[in-house]
Amino acid sequence: MIYIGKHSKKFENEFCNIALEELDEHVNVNEFVNECKKIIPITIIDTDDTEDFLKQLILLPYCRIEEIYNYISNGTNVDYNNIVFENNNLRDVFADYHDCYENVRDHKYNNKKISVALTEDLNLTVCPYCNRDYINGRSDDNSGCQLDHFFCRSKYPFLSVSLYNLVPSCSVCNNIKRENVGLVSPFDDRFKFDKEIKFRYIKSKDYIKLKRKGKSKIKNNIDTLKLEDAYQIHNSEAKKILEKKETYVSSNLDEIADCINKWTNKSGKGGEIDRHYLQNLIYGKEMEAEDYKTCALGKFKHDILEYYKVYK
Repeated sequence: MIYIGKHSKKFENEFCNIALEELDEHVNVNEFVNECKKIIPITIIDTDDTEDFLKQLILLPYCRIEEIYNYISNGTNVDYNNIVFENNNLRDVFADYHDCYENVRDHKYNNKKISVALTEDLNLTVCPYCNRDYINGRSDDNSGCQLDHFFCRSKYPFLSVSLYNLVPSCSVCNNIKRENVGLVSPFDDRFKFDKEIKFRYIKSKDYIKLKRKGKSKIKNNIDTLKLEDAYQIHNSEAKKILEKKETYVSSNLDEIADCINKWTNKSGKGGEIDRHYLQNLIYGKEMEAEDYKTCALGKFKHDILEYYKVYK
């Protein structure tokens, strides 16, 4: 639903070190890397150094992770030697790596559980899938989020601790999504979230509609996560915006601003306010894409305000 950006370089490095430490203790890394090379093309990771291979795998950007998924799904030129893709047998081959995820997740970073530190590093407090539920930590040890493996851990265990395969999400979205693929990842910087999907309030039907641009891939997110159904409870928010717009028409706001400015100037308090200042008081801060990460219903409110030309 929303784009959440990238982690800081500092966090990437620290996360990578934590993962390497846990892997070195619990996984035969040489054997793991050799098996990975049978399914990950050298166009994505090209190195003979085991540690370097692991570092690249852990910090692969989302677009490269998707390339691996597409490569395996197509089955072209994949070395099937000792690896059987049916019946989730990849999990058996990479069992130790699969199971090591819990050790990484529960590791401490600056005295905080890694999932707590992860959301803080992204400046993320709202689930990126639904943009409704808060996922901020309750304490250093109590995470408010679940870490969704965008490409599920059971089928793609070699991506178990790849940072950009771990999407902080609310429990509802994570449970609904499960093993579904073909969705848009909140880490996908190629996707134009703000343009490809828009909220609309159909006043005549008292219904919130999620409109997508053309045949946008985001439809899979809408359908799988049942987002339209989830948002019907928020139609009162759209009604409030419409009621305020009908009450505070532009000409009235200009008159109110003019009166306030005349009064403050006469009283010697000075100051200069305009229509936009009053609109922020009435409707709240005008939402920008960066605000969606910390404001529940941020994109919804932005789109409704934009559709009804509140700030025009």
